[in-house]
Amino acid sequence: MKKRIYTVLISTIMVVLLQSCNNDDDTVSLPDLNNEISIDGTIYSIAGPGILQSYGENSDGSFDRDIEIFAEDLFVEFDLNTPSVTGVSEGTYTFSATREAVTFFSVEIDNNSDIFYSPQLGTVVVSVNGDTTTVTFNLTAQDGTAIRGQWNGTLQ
Repeated sequence: MKKRIYTVLISTIMVVLLQSCNNDDDTVSLPDLNNEISIDGTIYSIAGPGILQSYGENSDGSFDRDIEIFAEDLFVEFDLNTPSVTGVSEGTYTFSATREAVTFFSVEIDNNSDIFYSPQLGTVVVSVNGDTTTVTFNLTAQDGTAIRGQWNGTLQ
Protein backbone atom coordinates (compact mmCIF):
# COMPACT_ATOMS: atom_id res chain seq x y z
CA MET A 1 0.00 0.00 0.00
CA LYS A 2 2.82 2.42 0.87
CA LYS A 3 4.46 1.69 -2.48
CA ARG A 4 1.23 2.56 -4.31
CA ILE A 5 0.78 5.84 -2.41
CA TYR A 6 4.43 6.74 -3.08
CA THR A 7 3.97 6.04 -6.83
CA VAL A 8 0.80 8.17 -6.99
CA LEU A 9 2.51 11.01 -5.10
CA ILE A 10 5.56 11.00 -7.40
CA SER A 11 3.32 10.84 -10.49
CA THR A 12 1.27 13.81 -9.28
CA ILE A 13 4.39 15.88 -8.61
CA MET A 14 5.78 15.06 -12.07
CA VAL A 15 2.53 16.07 -13.79
CA VAL A 16 2.49 19.41 -11.93
CA LEU A 17 6.14 20.10 -12.77
CA LEU A 18 5.76 19.20 -16.44
CA GLN A 19 2.66 21.35 -16.84
CA SER A 20 4.41 24.36 -15.34
CA CYS A 21 7.09 24.10 -18.04
CA ASN A 22 4.61 24.38 -20.93
CA ASN A 23 4.61 28.17 -21.08
CA ASP A 24 7.98 29.87 -20.91
CA ASP A 25 7.42 33.42 -19.64
CA ASP A 26 10.86 34.49 -20.90
CA THR A 27 9.92 34.33 -24.58
CA VAL A 28 9.26 37.62 -26.34
CA SER A 29 6.58 37.65 -28.98
CA LEU A 30 7.66 39.60 -32.04
CA PRO A 31 5.01 41.34 -34.11
CA ASP A 32 4.30 40.31 -37.69
CA LEU A 33 5.98 42.78 -40.00
CA ASN A 34 4.38 43.75 -43.31
CA ASN A 35 6.28 46.40 -45.27
CA GLU A 36 8.07 47.15 -42.01
CA ILE A 37 11.51 46.72 -40.56
CA SER A 38 12.39 46.22 -36.90
CA ILE A 39 15.79 47.58 -35.91
CA ASP A 40 16.64 46.56 -32.37
CA GLY A 41 12.91 46.53 -31.55
CA THR A 42 12.03 49.90 -33.13
CA ILE A 43 9.67 49.46 -36.08
CA TYR A 44 9.91 51.59 -39.24
CA SER A 45 7.75 51.53 -42.34
CA ILE A 46 9.42 50.37 -45.54
CA ALA A 47 6.30 50.75 -47.65
CA GLY A 48 7.57 52.12 -50.92
CA PRO A 49 8.62 51.18 -54.40
CA GLY A 50 11.07 48.38 -55.04
CA ILE A 51 13.55 48.57 -57.88
CA LEU A 52 15.42 45.58 -59.34
CA GLN A 53 18.91 46.51 -60.56
CA SER A 54 20.91 44.09 -62.72
CA TYR A 55 24.71 44.29 -62.71
CA GLY A 56 25.60 41.36 -64.94
CA GLU A 57 27.17 37.97 -64.49
CA ASN A 58 29.56 37.08 -61.66
CA SER A 59 32.70 34.99 -62.18
CA ASP A 60 30.95 31.87 -60.79
CA GLY A 61 28.08 32.13 -63.29
CA SER A 62 25.57 33.64 -60.85
CA PHE A 63 24.04 37.05 -61.53
CA ASP A 64 24.40 40.23 -59.45
CA ARG A 65 20.94 41.64 -58.70
CA ASP A 66 20.08 44.36 -56.22
CA ILE A 67 16.63 44.90 -54.76
CA GLU A 68 16.39 48.54 -53.67
CA ILE A 69 13.49 49.71 -51.51
CA PHE A 70 12.80 53.43 -51.35
CA ALA A 71 10.64 54.07 -48.28
CA GLU A 72 9.78 57.49 -46.88
CA ASP A 73 12.31 57.30 -44.03
CA LEU A 74 14.68 54.49 -45.04
CA PHE A 75 16.57 53.13 -48.02
CA VAL A 76 17.13 49.36 -47.95
CA GLU A 77 19.31 47.56 -50.49
CA PHE A 78 19.76 43.80 -50.83
CA ASP A 79 22.80 42.89 -52.98
CA LEU A 80 21.84 39.36 -54.05
CA ASN A 81 23.58 36.77 -56.21
CA THR A 82 21.02 34.69 -58.04
CA PRO A 83 21.26 31.78 -60.47
CA SER A 84 18.50 33.36 -62.59
CA VAL A 85 19.43 35.03 -65.88
CA THR A 86 16.39 37.30 -65.46
CA GLY A 87 14.93 38.57 -62.22
CA VAL A 88 15.65 37.11 -58.81
CA SER A 89 15.26 33.42 -57.99
CA GLU A 90 13.14 32.38 -55.04
CA GLY A 91 15.14 31.02 -52.15
CA THR A 92 16.92 31.64 -48.88
CA TYR A 93 20.00 33.78 -49.38
CA THR A 94 22.82 33.71 -46.80
CA PHE A 95 25.82 36.01 -46.49
CA SER A 96 28.98 35.34 -48.45
CA ALA A 97 32.04 37.59 -48.75
CA THR A 98 32.46 36.20 -52.27
CA ARG A 99 29.84 36.26 -54.99
CA GLU A 100 28.16 32.85 -55.16
CA ALA A 101 24.67 31.79 -56.24
CA VAL A 102 21.91 32.15 -53.63
CA THR A 103 23.96 34.40 -51.33
CA PHE A 104 23.81 38.05 -50.40
CA PHE A 105 26.99 40.09 -50.68
CA SER A 106 25.65 42.97 -48.63
CA VAL A 107 22.54 44.57 -47.21
CA GLU A 108 22.49 48.30 -46.53
CA ILE A 109 19.95 50.13 -44.42
CA ASP A 110 20.27 53.92 -44.37
CA ASN A 111 18.16 56.95 -43.50
CA ASN A 112 20.79 59.56 -44.49
CA SER A 113 20.94 60.68 -40.87
CA ASP A 114 21.59 58.53 -37.83
CA ILE A 115 20.80 55.01 -39.07
CA PHE A 116 23.26 52.98 -41.13
CA TYR A 117 23.68 49.24 -40.97
CA SER A 118 25.37 46.72 -43.23
CA PRO A 119 24.61 43.34 -41.62
CA GLN A 120 26.64 40.30 -42.61
CA LEU A 121 24.82 37.60 -40.66
CA GLY A 122 21.39 36.09 -41.20
CA THR A 123 19.08 35.27 -44.06
CA VAL A 124 17.15 37.01 -46.82
CA VAL A 125 14.24 34.97 -48.17
CA VAL A 126 12.79 35.88 -51.57
CA SER A 127 9.45 34.52 -52.75
CA VAL A 128 7.47 35.42 -55.86
CA ASN A 129 3.73 35.04 -56.40
CA GLY A 130 2.68 36.41 -59.78
CA ASP A 131 3.89 40.01 -59.95
CA THR A 132 4.36 40.30 -56.18
CA THR A 133 7.80 39.78 -54.71
CA THR A 134 8.17 39.24 -50.97
CA VAL A 135 11.51 39.81 -49.26
CA THR A 136 11.64 38.55 -45.67
CA PHE A 137 14.84 39.09 -43.72
CA ASN A 138 16.28 38.21 -40.33
CA LEU A 139 19.72 39.77 -39.91
CA THR A 140 22.24 40.75 -37.28
CA ALA A 141 24.45 43.81 -37.69
CA GLN A 142 28.14 43.71 -36.83
CA ASP A 143 27.41 45.44 -33.51
CA GLY A 144 24.81 42.79 -32.61
CA THR A 145 21.75 44.85 -33.54
CA ALA A 146 18.82 42.63 -34.54
CA ILE A 147 17.26 43.61 -37.87
CA ARG A 148 14.23 41.84 -39.25
CA GLY A 149 11.40 42.70 -41.56
CA GLN A 150 9.38 42.05 -44.64
CA TRP A 151 8.68 43.93 -47.85
CA ASN A 152 5.98 43.04 -50.41
CA GLY A 153 5.50 44.67 -53.76
CA THR A 154 6.09 44.72 -57.47
CA LEU A 155 9.68 45.19 -58.54
CA GLN A 156 10.17 47.81 -61.24
